[in-house]
Amino acid sequence: MEQAGQVSPDGYWLWNGTQWIPNPYRPAVAHMWAPPFETARFRATMTTVFLVANAIALGLGILWTVLNIAYIQTPNPDQAFTAVWGVLALAYLALLFGTLIPAGVFFSMWVHRVVRNMPALGSPDWRRSPGWSVGSSFIPILSLFYPYWAVLDAWRASDPRWRWLNQTARKALGVPALPAAWWTLYLLALVMNRVSAVIDRSSDVGIRVAGSAVDIASSVVLIGAAVLAIFVVRDLTTRQELKNELIASGRLA
Repeated sequence: MEQAGQVSPDGYWLWNGTQWIPNPYRPAVAHMWAPPFETARFRATMTTVFLVANAIALGLGILWTVLNIAYIQTPNPDQAFTAVWGVLALAYLALLFGTLIPAGVFFSMWVHRVVRNMPALGSPDWRRSPGWSVGSSFIPILSLFYPYWAVLDAWRASDPRWRWLNQTARKALGVPALPAAWWTLYLLALVMNRVSAVIDRSSDVGIRVAGSAVDIASSVVLIGAAVLAIFVVRDLTTRQELKNELIASGRLA
């Protein structure tokens, strides 16, 4: 007995519980050429490694910020204290950017791969090409939205319940909580970091201490965003591999 939502073997028909109706999720050209599926597992692993390293660097940065609070409250710091503070600052920045840049590179490569896989998984009408999905990350203003939209589109397209998902069908799936929470924390951290940078320009010691407190809070939020990003990368990669396996085995026609 057919179950509601079942798709016919050729993909043209959908059982609605009482009768077969034209499948609205099947693209107009069902057998159009699509780039073959390629797993994003390696890129996901490398992204995870550097995100973990960056989260550790941010944690050490909190310690450095605490030391910085002590430094700016010292009326007349001696040369030794200033030298130690300077070395710690340079070491922290080297560790921070030494993990952030590779994380950004591998994350961009991962985004390119998961978006490129969309046609092979039944969604040839991507909202943005793989190249544009990555390129938008380096354009001011657009970088606040487009990377998230690219991940969201690939996440919906990788839903293993449906073989074919056009843009309309993907939007109907709603917004998953995990990617939304990840990007919300990331944007919040950016705002807090900007506020901290503005406060740090003040010559008043009390205000600068408050700015350092905001900076610590920003780092905590950013660590949370990095942790959620790891789960997003892992789960989307797994979703794509699962859907590809279902398609390859004929269980999702």
